[in-house]
Amino acid sequence: MSEESENTVEKSETSGGSISSDDRTMPLVTYGLMIAAYAVGVTAIIGVILAYVTRAEASAAAKTHYDFIIRTFWISLIVNVTAFVLMFTIILAPLSFLTFFLVMIWYLVRMIMGLVKLANGDAIANPQSNMLP
Repeated sequence: MSEESENTVEKSETSGGSISSDDRTMPLVTYGLMIAAYAVGVTAIIGVILAYVTRAEASAAAKTHYDFIIRTFWISLIVNVTAFVLMFTIILAPLSFLTFFLVMIWYLVRMIMGLVKLANGDAIANPQSNMLP
């Protein structure tokens, strides 16, 4: 096997390869719902449910996007709930407001970066990462 074909196989195994235009529709809808959560919060719940349901039939590359969306949702929910609890303590209340703001930025940037990768037909290289794709 040539070095070029080994790199291609390695890329498709680690990142899921590229996404066909037909396979982009549901991740696109899911990203849209997740971003729309800033205006209507319930759309994030609908988006994550949609990601869980459609992940089973998705291609390997699309699954990376669904995993990325699901992980972003759960991390932001856990951190925001923790910040909400801290808001009721007098000493840590300012920290909780800062946490809300930073999580909001992190969430939005991750969703936009994922959307850009989807538009380019790329898979998320490491959907289990907490950082940007």
